[in-house]
Amino acid sequence: MRSLFAVALLLTPLAASAAQAGGTAARAELPRATVDTKYPSGGRAIRVRAGANLQAALDAARPGDVLLLAPGAEYTGNFRLRNKGIATTPAAGGWIVVRTDIPDASLGAPGKRMTPSRAAALRLARIVSPNYDAAIGTDAGAHHWRLTGVEIAATPFTSIMNMLVRFGELGNEQRSIDMMPHHLVVDRSWVHGSPTLQVRRCIALNSGTTAVIDSWLGDCHSKQGDSQALVSYNGTGPFRIENNHLEAGHEVIVFGGADPSIKDLIPSDIEIRGNHIMRPLAWKGKWQVKNLLETKSVRRMLVEGNVFENNWKDAQDGFAFVLKAENQSGGAPWTTDQDITIRDNYIKGTSNVFNLSSSGSQSTPNVPGARFLITNNLIEAVGKEPFNGDGKVFQILHGLSDVIITHNTVINQNGSLAAVMFDGPPSRNFVMHSNVLGAGQYGVKGGGAGVGRATLAKFAPGGVFERNVLVGADCSAYPSGTACPDQMTNVGFVNALRGDFRAGPGALKGRGLDGGDVGADIARVEAATRGAVVAP
Repeated sequence: MRSLFAVALLLTPLAASAAQAGGTAARAELPRATVDTKYPSGGRAIRVRAGANLQAALDAARPGDVLLLAPGAEYTGNFRLRNKGIATTPAAGGWIVVRTDIPDASLGAPGKRMTPSRAAALRLARIVSPNYDAAIGTDAGAHHWRLTGVEIAATPFTSIMNMLVRFGELGNEQRSIDMMPHHLVVDRSWVHGSPTLQVRRCIALNSGTTAVIDSWLGDCHSKQGDSQALVSYNGTGPFRIENNHLEAGHEVIVFGGADPSIKDLIPSDIEIRGNHIMRPLAWKGKWQVKNLLETKSVRRMLVEGNVFENNWKDAQDGFAFVLKAENQSGGAPWTTDQDITIRDNYIKGTSNVFNLSSSGSQSTPNVPGARFLITNNLIEAVGKEPFNGDGKVFQILHGLSDVIITHNTVINQNGSLAAVMFDGPPSRNFVMHSNVLGAGQYGVKGGGAGVGRATLAKFAPGGVFERNVLVGADCSAYPSGTACPDQMTNVGFVNALRGDFRAGPGALKGRGLDGGDVGADIARVEAATRGAVVAP
């Protein structure tokens, strides 16, 4: 017996081209620049023994040097990476590397993530702050510094910290690009707070050309203001965030927020790939939570192949992603969110999923957000305990333009509030096709409009809404080509009961508006996220 979905699709013709499937929406532009994270060839090796003056060694280092810290040694202070001027050793890449004095084979090749257990076994050198200030900071214009295979933390007597690593500044100390530090890399390192330490930020990225790779950032939490693993509001980028474990309380990663000190600055050209972006469930009720990834000012960001998990309603409604253009304090009217691509991710355990907005506040001016592509993501356990919340999948606000949502598979609960909710001025060039998601209580709904076609006509006029599967919806309210099976087990997955959400033969296979399968390509998601989750 055919499922209701299979029958619905067989009754409607397939679209002829991907161009038709894209409608009139402009596709998000990918990052124009990247950060070269290749490990530099070695220059002069300088050993910094246990008990030695690390700041003196940093001050004396020349471009091309490798500072080798003693295994198991602890260096306590608020250390500064200096501006060494123009690199003088091109053969060594001009970099100064600070690392634990262990063999490369023990540290592991680039691409092998540092974990707390590996850090302990390797006896990584520890750089620790004894107070509120960062363990490692930068002078104006500092550049070509690389931290490899080190542990960065606080002393046990520290109770509150602003941040552990501070790349760059805000305010009068960084009001021009030439004052901004750049070419900075944190590599195969363990950067962390403690179960009781209030640390607002593990790493601040107010810098240019910066990467955090193959590292573990943990216990980034605070009740003394929002806490993040990574935050940037006065840095240009490009930024590369790849193959890390990242955990934090309020927002795990955030771009924007505080007004930048540099006119027209927008964090740009950002790659977030292959990370585990989460927080432990044990934090529930102990540390405040808002979302997993937030942008208030960003341009050209790619989020690909990550595992996002564990987000619940707490200090906010519990959206995993809050992507909005917001001139938060009113001093940066150039603020915008533009050209964001979110693809091939596995997202699980969240109260709500995507909150997209052209403007976070109607009281301060900003450049409207535009060009969002959300495609080929597998999303599970939405609105399900312990991730209490409304279970909204997409919330689209304030007249976004050029939003494309395609080939996502969302396993949300029957009791969730809605699949798509609109509010504010209508969105222009809205495209949503070939997705599988539960309709929830209201399906596709906007303020002051009926469900389905009435909402789309008011909030996405002239847009594309085709070949979506809305589990539990009444198809009479939706455009033809929409399928409405009564439950997820009748969608046409290979085996929904066993968690196999690949497209089965017939119902989903090749039935997307662009000729692809309806829903996510699960094999592609699995390949993209392989290795993103690593045991501690």
